[in-house]
Amino acid sequence: MTHRIRAIIIIICIAIGGLHISRAIGLLDKPWPDIIPPRKPVPTLQGIFLYVAVVAALTQFPDVLRHPATRPLLVGWWLMVLFNFIDELLAIRQAERQWSPYLIDVIPSWIKLAIQLLILGFVIYKAGLYDIQVMGYNIPLRLGIIVVVWWFIVFINAINRFDYAYGQASWLSAIGFASIVALVQWIVIPSFPDISAWHAVVLKVVTTIGAILTISSLVYTIVEYKPYGLLRDVGSWFYGFSLAYLALLGGAKIGTVLIVLALPLFDFIRVVINRIFVMKKSPLKGDYTHLHHRLLKLWRNKSEIRWFIRILSLVMAVLVLLQGEYRWQKVVIFGILAWLFFGTHIYLYWIKKVSFELVNHKKWE
Repeated sequence: MTHRIRAIIIIICIAIGGLHISRAIGLLDKPWPDIIPPRKPVPTLQGIFLYVAVVAALTQFPDVLRHPATRPLLVGWWLMVLFNFIDELLAIRQAERQWSPYLIDVIPSWIKLAIQLLILGFVIYKAGLYDIQVMGYNIPLRLGIIVVVWWFIVFINAINRFDYAYGQASWLSAIGFASIVALVQWIVIPSFPDISAWHAVVLKVVTTIGAILTISSLVYTIVEYKPYGLLRDVGSWFYGFSLAYLALLGGAKIGTVLIVLALPLFDFIRVVINRIFVMKKSPLKGDYTHLHHRLLKLWRNKSEIRWFIRILSLVMAVLVLLQGEYRWQKVVIFGILAWLFFGTHIYLYWIKKVSFELVNHKKWE
């Protein structure tokens, strides 16, 4: 049995074991009676087992696990998962005490953002990710640090806020991780045969971790789809942080990830801008103005929205991989996507002022 097969078996076994452990200790998501469609309580906070599964699978690749580029990622994973697990657990227990159908924030949003910044600052410093290039140009150090910090924050929160439907964050992340692996294996390595030995090892680290995360994401897409269990913010923060880290590590993958995950990234940026300049409120205060909320009003079918986003993301992944090493073509594609997304929203909701309020916002939960 090869180490790859063992890694897959480990991921599946931990996913199944996590569901049983959560049921045994009563760590369940108990839906309110008015949730549509109705469902039974399911294990929640499965993001902790996603993290355990990925780290356990990495033990099958000791050279990757011990590599200096992996250490900051492992530390970042642990801190992100630990903080979110505590935060979500507190929110669940507080909701149970108050008989509330919704999770109640115990830790304020600004503290969560501050924790993100502290963790990211440590990881970026240890991994040296502040030294980046864009289209072949070196970015000044101070600007590079700001750009990288925002890169992480946008990815973490975009994946988190887009995780409205069971399995959505897992499936989108799987496409992102798979695109990174495919880009390195099929385009970067063949196109740059004179690559240095150090860079070749780093790319091996990226593809190995990316492949493990792809398999894990697909497994947890199945776990969340019915749902058999829910990842919550523990898992979505884990996904967003990992995507941002791998896209920067070794370079040459930023444009691909931006295009493949354009929908959640554009939606996050649009929602923040809309909250600040149109709704005149804090961007940290949640509402029902995300893309999936608006699509839900049009289609009223969560499955349709899921498949629309999945298929569109897959098409984007194939399209960008077909561009090969031509970066300017990716810039053009990204610009067209941004123009279509933001232009449509500006016309419909800012100019025509189409109502986007949900008739029954509870049904999407």
